[in-house]
Amino acid sequence: MMRPIAASTGESFSRAAMRAVLPLTLAVIAVLFMIQRRGTERVGRLFGPIMILWFGTLAVLGAILGAFYPALKAAKQDPIEALAYE
Repeated sequence: MMRPIAASTGESFSRAAMRAVLPLTLAVIAVLFMIQRRGTERVGRLFGPIMILWFGTLAVLGAILGAFYPALKAAKQDPIEALAYE
């Protein structure tokens, strides 16, 4: 189960920003429930393109990291093989 507040928290935030986490989380949940009242299809239409953009960004950044840091990719497969890239 995913906790909604987990998407809004982080260790690098200042104290002032941390005070905004709970209100921000509650606002996001309230907006989702208001939209969902009209049907989950609308929620899907809203978040579908956002999720495609998010996962596409992760894929591109992962490919860039793999291209520039092959040792990182090799270390995930075999630690001995990663030494060959160092």
